[in-house]
Amino acid sequence: MNCHIVPKVYLKQWKIPKTESGIYVFSKNRLTENGNHRNIKKLKDTSFAFENYYILNSSNPDHEYALGGSPCLSEQDEKTIENYFAHRVEQNWKKFLNYIERELLHKKTNKTREECKEFFLEFLVTQFMRREENFKLFTADTFDMVFEVLNSMISDGELTDNDKTHATNSIFFNVLLNQARGEPNLISKLIRKLDNEFQIYFLFASKNTCFITSDNPCFYNNDKYDTICSGVFMPINKNICAFLAEKSQLKVSNPERYILIDLTKDNVKYINGLICEYCIESLAYDNMAISDLIGTRFAKVHWKKSFERVLRKDEDA
Repeated sequence: MNCHIVPKVYLKQWKIPKTESGIYVFSKNRLTENGNHRNIKKLKDTSFAFENYYILNSSNPDHEYALGGSPCLSEQDEKTIENYFAHRVEQNWKKFLNYIERELLHKKTNKTREECKEFFLEFLVTQFMRREENFKLFTADTFDMVFEVLNSMISDGELTDNDKTHATNSIFFNVLLNQARGEPNLISKLIRKLDNEFQIYFLFASKNTCFITSDNPCFYNNDKYDTICSGVFMPINKNICAFLAEKSQLKVSNPERYILIDLTKDNVKYINGLICEYCIESLAYDNMAISDLIGTRFAKVHWKKSFERVLRKDEDA
C-alpha cells in the first residue's frame, strides 16, 4: 500500500498559478537556490511521499508479523485505511477550506461550527501522526520497551534492522486501522486532548508575505525559553496558519470561538522559519524562490499584544 505522507489535496494550496498540479520543492539545506518544479501527483522520490512507507511485511517471510501478537495488516485492512484517508479525511478537506476562506478570512466570523472543528482536529492529528517522528512523541514509553526487545533480537541474530523498521511501523498502522474503524485509539485520544486542553487560533499573513509548507506540515514547537510561541502549528494555505496553544498558557478557554490574529510580516517569516526548522528534508511553495519568506526575528512584543488585544475584545463581546 502506497501513500503520500502529505496529502495531494493539502499541497494543492501551494500549487503554481495557472498549473494543474505544479509545485516548487526546496531542500531545507539549500534555501537560496531555486526550487525544483515538480508535479504534486508525482512526488514518490521525495520526502513528501514514501513509496514503501505503508509496506508492513518484511522481505523475509519468516519475519512477517506485527507486535502484540497481532497479524500484519491484510489487504482488506489496507483498503480500510486507504478509504478512510480518501473519503473521510482528504475529501472533506476541500469543504473545510471553503469554510475557512468564506467565514474566517473574508467575514472574520470566529464562532465555531462543531462539525468543522471536529473534522479539522481529525485532519490535523492524522497528518501529525503520519510522521514517525511525531508519532513517537506520544508513544515514547511503548517504543522504548519495543526497541529494547527488538535490539536484543537483533543482537542475537534473530532480526535485522529492516525487520525492526517494519515492526515499529506496524504499531502506527494498527492505530490507523482502529481510527478508520471508529474504534478507540491513540489518534482519537489526542483529538480529545486537543479539544479539551488547547485553544485554536488562526493566524493571518500580512500583505506581501505568505506561509510556506513542508514535508512535516503539522508539528509541535516546544519553546523552552518563551512559552508564548509553544504549541501545534499547521499552515492551512498561503494566507492562514493554524496555531493550537494550551488554554492555561494564555489563560484562554473559549471552545465556542476561534481566535483570529493578524500577524506582522516579521512574525509570518518567523513561523516560516519554524516550518523550515521542523521539516524533514523539503519545503514547498508556488514560487521558485523562497529564502526571502523565511526569517528568525520574532517580534515578541507585537505577538503578545496582538493576542492580548484580541482576547480582550473577545471577552467583551
